[in-house]
Amino acid sequence: MHSAFSKLGKTGWWMWVLALLAITLLVAGFVRDDYRLWGAAGLINVPLLWHRYRYGMGEQLVNPFEHIKVEEELLSVGEALFPVHEIRKVVIDTCDDKGLFQLPYNGGGQISLVFDSHYVDDLKTYIKRTIPDAQIIT
Repeated sequence: MHSAFSKLGKTGWWMWVLALLAITLLVAGFVRDDYRLWGAAGLINVPLLWHRYRYGMGEQLVNPFEHIKVEEELLSVGEALFPVHEIRKVVIDTCDDKGLFQLPYNGGGQISLVFDSHYVDDLKTYIKRTIPDAQIIT
């Protein structure tokens, strides 16, 4: 998935390893008396890992103009490049007080950027000016 920033970032394999370790320590603390301290560590870490999995670490909202550029007839979103003449639709909208930029039909629909919502109007103006044939979906 090409993404300059994704709100729904995938849970890494390390999260599952840490969760398994915390649960193992918790069970070991109940089974053996000499592992009670480890069991306490597992008991503390299971809810913390669940919270991290459920709500994430919080996101850093970015300035979209640091990640989205149109130069020499190419649109770059992060490291992904697209010829401007192929861009037909661009999603620029707000959701939960955050700005959202997506290319729904390019890059397998995986190109997205979550950014500070006060840039939405400026980004729409920039896209209209630099990719005049693109329809902006809100």
